[in-house]
Amino acid sequence: MKGYNGKKARYIDKSTLVYECGNNINFMKEDGESTVFTSPGEGVAALDVHPLNKVFAFAELCIKPRVFVFKYPELTPVSELKG
Repeated sequence: MKGYNGKKARYIDKSTLVYECGNNINFMKEDGESTVFTSPGEGVAALDVHPLNKVFAFAELCIKPRVFVFKYPELTPVSELKG
């Protein structure tokens, strides 16, 4: 997987693997199709997914990180947690 840094990769659905890569989150399907999502914040420090609700959440890589929650596969924002 291009850009894979060795951190835990997760499945967000039956055929799509999700992993972080610097300021991006990569979605790779088993058929080889891939999508790159760029963080709206300051990098990606931590990433997790909820495969039943098809959402993914990540924290910024900074001192006071925000946590972003997005819907998959639309890649639309659900929530942003501050403070």
